[in-house]
Amino acid sequence: MDKKDRIFYRYKHDQTNLKNDCVDLISKSYLMLGQKPDTQQVVLMAQMLFNDLVKSYSSMTMDKVNFAFEQGIKFHENGGFVNVRNWNVWLKKFKYDGEVQQEYQRHLEWSKENDLLITQTINKAKKIGNNDIDK
Repeated sequence: MDKKDRIFYRYKHDQTNLKNDCVDLISKSYLMLGQKPDTQQVVLMAQMLFNDLVKSYSSMTMDKVNFAFEQGIKFHENGGFVNVRNWNVWLKKFKYDGEVQQEYQRHLEWSKENDLLITQTINKAKKIGNNDIDK
């Protein structure tokens, strides 16, 4: 894993985009739950998430943080709420649970395979399209 992807590196070199990623994640989380918070609430929650990531999860990447949130929202008994306590439970579970990390690796492998299939399908469609143009 490239150290440039880790929270601690991004905190030192790219805080603006790291904060934007936190806003995006909080917004996505509310969307997954079917909730519509106001802008001020999203910004405040994103700032709290940013602080927690820097203080307690700085060795993680945003991809892992995103995965932990998604799993927490989908499968945790308290997943129906985006709050500081819940995301710390989700992030700690990811950080210390080998099973969750294995699931993340399977997710990465599936994503790579899926991306390859999509690329192949797009390339086939382009070839078909080019053949129609040549006629």
